[in-house]
Amino acid sequence: MDWPTRTAFAVLGPVIARTPGEGAATHGYAVAHPNMANISGQFLFDSNPVSVGGQNNLENDDLADRLWDYSNGIFSEYLA
Repeated sequence: MDWPTRTAFAVLGPVIARTPGEGAATHGYAVAHPNMANISGQFLFDSNPVSVGGQNNLENDDLADRLWDYSNGIFSEYLA
């Protein structure tokens, strides 16, 4: 890695990045905490469900089918 990139990570990393433990905390919470027993299909941020609004493709069934078919085509030789 070149020195400008290393310097940028060294300076900005602690401000904008998470440690591995911080990054894994929400996953651990989602798996183990009783409050999550009835929550499914939600995005989580800092161990809390969040709503995603605006223009998005989260519930676009046509796009989901197209992505599934495309992915199947790419990986079919590896999954057979």
